[in-house]
Amino acid sequence: LTVAAYFVFGGALALPHTALLGVVPSLETLQKLALGTVTSWKQLLTTVAPVAAADGHLVAPFLLALVTTTLTASLALRLRSVAWALIPAGVLLMLVIALGTPEPAFPLVQGLVFALVSMAWLALRQLWAPQNMAVSVSEVDPARAAHMRMRRLLAGVAVLAVAGGAGVATSALAAPAQPRHVFRDVIIPPFDIRDYPSPLQAFRKNVRDEADETLFTVQGLPKGARIRTAVMDQFDGMVYNVTDGGPTSSSAFAPLRSAMAPEAEGIPVTLKIAIDGYRGVWMPTAGQLDEIRFDGDRAEDLRRGTYVNTSTGTAVATPTLEKGDEYAVDAVIPTQPDDEQLAEVPFGRVTMPKPSNVPEELTALAAETVSGAESPIEQVRALENFLSEGGFFSHGLEGEVLSRAGHTAERISTLIGGEQMIGNDEQYAVAMALLAGQLDIPARVVMGYYPDEEQAGEAVFEATGDTVHAWVEVNFDGIGWVTFNPTPPEDQVPNDQNTKPRVDPKPQVLQPPPPPQEPVDLPPTLPDDRESEDESLNLAGIIGAILLIGGISLAVIALLMSPFIVIGAWKAARRRARRSAARTADRISGGWDELT
Repeated sequence: LTVAAYFVFGGALALPHTALLGVVPSLETLQKLALGTVTSWKQLLTTVAPVAAADGHLVAPFLLALVTTTLTASLALRLRSVAWALIPAGVLLMLVIALGTPEPAFPLVQGLVFALVSMAWLALRQLWAPQNMAVSVSEVDPARAAHMRMRRLLAGVAVLAVAGGAGVATSALAAPAQPRHVFRDVIIPPFDIRDYPSPLQAFRKNVRDEADETLFTVQGLPKGARIRTAVMDQFDGMVYNVTDGGPTSSSAFAPLRSAMAPEAEGIPVTLKIAIDGYRGVWMPTAGQLDEIRFDGDRAEDLRRGTYVNTSTGTAVATPTLEKGDEYAVDAVIPTQPDDEQLAEVPFGRVTMPKPSNVPEELTALAAETVSGAESPIEQVRALENFLSEGGFFSHGLEGEVLSRAGHTAERISTLIGGEQMIGNDEQYAVAMALLAGQLDIPARVVMGYYPDEEQAGEAVFEATGDTVHAWVEVNFDGIGWVTFNPTPPEDQVPNDQNTKPRVDPKPQVLQPPPPPQEPVDLPPTLPDDRESEDESLNLAGIIGAILLIGGISLAVIALLMSPFIVIGAWKAARRRARRSAARTADRISGGWDELT
């Protein structure tokens, strides 16, 4: 009957999207329920909260609840001592904690409710249990029997109140200062985005080699929206990259799932993206991602190998996108507020990594640039206008004014300190983000594609190397990330006379050969000792976590049960004293006192 209930009710409770009318199980429902008994545990532990029913993540909690409920009811009906029936329920509580997240949700309320309900149930079962009485007290004195029932009820309420008060009083001392450890803490991370280079390093290559090549096409892109490929917020002096660490950082990628943006506000869109000449792991996406659906021959491989960062709205396909890949993106495009809406809005309270090896002159320059700004939005606009209006645009390609590629600290220092600022999106976006960082403004660099003004709003957007861009996003409190464009217009080109490289004429004599250079010592190659996703888990860590959670839970339950334990021990001692009295008359009268 339990197995039948699993398959009959599993469609409505665990997989409603596969059931007919959301209730009647279909063949797909039965298949996923059968496989879910094995596969749902790994899926649940390798995704991020909140989980979605559409991904099959509710199979595991449904199966746990069904099995423990059946065991609890069976023990309660069969055992003489019904207290043993609480063991499966307590195990379920511990498994719920172990399968959950490190951040507890109302742990005190959960523990108190479980303990009080358990105690009340035990008391009711004791009242309902058949008693082998010689004489019914109610027949002798009904008024006294009613008084005793009321007294027993009030005593039970008092004991529950004492137990609850003890639990509340001790929770302040027993509350852990560190987050609790759960099963997902010992799962080996299957993916690290920092294994891949920052896409901003290839910006000049995209512009130079793919200017006229169709990389991918997008259907349904609203006017003013942008396709993003990567979001970077950490600078080390050499490259702008994703942050290393943190559950909400730019490197916090999790396996693909459904309903990733349930509370997003904006314009919902469905984008159909077809890959042509684009190659790479960073997926073209837009807005706040809600769902990604793949089509084509490699759909299943791409789905299994795709990881999403909901904080930055970016996605990575580890099998690498190739020509012919197609997928649909359900997203929410947030509305961009104007300066009037941001007039009194402070910067968002988000934790940003501190950049390192930043040119020293940027600190004084940033303070000088925003000296006349009064509000946060005016500070950001001052930085943006300083670069976009005071600089000049050049990709440094053939026929253009010299402009070196890259965004190292030396390159940004040259951009700011030169007679004229000359660069493209790569240098200006990094320069603005670094200037903002010197003022503790939460800013990040975004790389992606968007059409020119004359092509904006067309049914199909063809992304080429000529439409690749980089821009800056700044976080405002209650608003989110707002887009800024520090790059000068492409027609704002510098004067050739002031930007040609100086020529240092040398005398027409034979120059001595340059001295030989010593070979560079490369760092030794270290073996990769990381375990793969398919290798065995840390069983010792899992067993230790189970024992730790079980021990703490049993200690809390024992503490809450202490009033009943003391009362039970006291009553048992009195019972033994009555039954072992020296005089037979004392035993009989003691038995009558115990009965009443």
